Amino acid sequence: MYKVLLADDEPFIREGIRDLLDWNGLGYEVAGVFEDGRPVLKYLQGHAADVVVTDIKMPFGTGLDIAKYICDNHLHTRIILISGYREVDLAMAAIQYGVCQYILKPVDIQELEAHLTKIKRQLDQERKNRSNQFALEYYQHSIEELKNDFFTELATGSFTNELYLANMFQLLYPRLELEACPCCEITICFPNYAEYLKNHWEHTGSELYRCLQNCILLCSAAVEYRMIHKAEDRVILFGLLVQPHPGEGTEHLIHSQVEGLCRELRETFYIETMQKELKIYRDILEYSHNCSVYCADAPSFLLDFHEQEKLLLSNLGAGNPEKTRVILEHLLTYLRRMDFPVAKELACEMLTVFGTKLREGGSRTAADLLERKGSQRIQQTEDFPAMERALQEIFQELEACEEQDGQREDELIRNVKAYIVGHITEDISLESISEKFYLSQYYFSRIFKRKTGSNLIDYIVGQKMEKAKQLLENPRIKVYEISQMVGYQSNRYFTKVFKAHTGYTPTEYRVRYYRQGS
Repeated sequence: MYKVLLADDEPFIREGIRDLLDWNGLGYEVAGVFEDGRPVLKYLQGHAADVVVTDIKMPFGTGLDIAKYICDNHLHTRIILISGYREVDLAMAAIQYGVCQYILKPVDIQELEAHLTKIKRQLDQERKNRSNQFALEYYQHSIEELKNDFFTELATGSFTNELYLANMFQLLYPRLELEACPCCEITICFPNYAEYLKNHWEHTGSELYRCLQNCILLCSAAVEYRMIHKAEDRVILFGLLVQPHPGEGTEHLIHSQVEGLCRELRETFYIETMQKELKIYRDILEYSHNCSVYCADAPSFLLDFHEQEKLLLSNLGAGNPEKTRVILEHLLTYLRRMDFPVAKELACEMLTVFGTKLREGGSRTAADLLERKGSQRIQQTEDFPAMERALQEIFQELEACEEQDGQREDELIRNVKAYIVGHITEDISLESISEKFYLSQYYFSRIFKRKTGSNLIDYIVGQKMEKAKQLLENPRIKVYEISQMVGYQSNRYFTKVFKAHTGYTPTEYRVRYYRQGS
């Protein structure tokens, strides 16, 4: 039902309109009947109305006053003006306020019904358009999240089923062909990152990476970029050629696009930006193969044994033993490149770290298994095949333990929340928390959002603002001191974030708090 307001200073007219029309049948409910324009204006200040049927000339507030208020405040309320013959000039003047329907006195009920029916059709269409727009935005948002997940899993070598990979790609890019899409991996470094944060960036480090990520997405043109890994002084991007330019070679086009991206980052953030590495692949299948089977051209971050350890630990108990097997194979391939004694020592060290982190995360059964016989079984092996078999057996048992425990993720989230509260004065980020709990950033961010319904960064900001509100209750602490106490170098930026979170500046919040308390 749409809400309609009636206003006329003649009781016979306003009551006749109210009583003679089948409002429910027309799709409306009468939300208010008024004898003047002023109470209509007051109503509109606090309530929404879809239609106002009003006399153009009333003693105090006129129909023109109502039309002007609706126009000036950009309300979506429709107006039907009722006027006498002598007031036609006034009705015509109301066109400047967006009024396009008016009825001459005496009011013809059928004519009024026709106007209301026409308006209802317009309102129905607008509601449908808004619903479609919302569905489109939701769909686009979901697709963006799917793309992030797809390319990160692709980069970690998690796709073992080529048909599944092809189906996912077809869903995300229905107009592109999997085997005819050149792609690339780009490593971009920020050589003066620490100095830049200290002297040129007044916000937090995590905010910088969020801004960088948004900028990278906006720069996508012929090449669409996704950030698949980030560290303190570098980011690794996956680039997909989505708009080939006729007559321009693939490699030349990708090189020019990447150079443009680096230039955009330098000019936008005034940060020293250097393209360290660019690998170009014929298509996604070639890229996937290089991610799944270790070779000299594998993505650079897969060379980092430390990152693969975190990825393996993150995936334990996720209900996908096949993915655990693939990640373990990556680690074993890395270990095979070392001397056996060194590889064996590194494997033992990994299991010791896993035992500690699993216990901290609440997986006591799995932790007990590793502490009892994890490293011991590795130490007893005498060659690579024996060590590999031992590791495979250990992780099969760990998967079973994790399924039995079942509470690890809940315990992990509780521990993370406690850590955030205990370190609220620091520049907490996804990177720092992932490192603290020895988890892959990608998997941890997914777990946190699934368990809490919130992005980690949004949750951290919310906790900082709650802490700031508590500190503002103490009049002896200055606002700029509170800004620093919750981890913001810039008082201006802190004020902006606080107002976005609470609706008030810190000073306004403090004044409001003491007024309520007095």
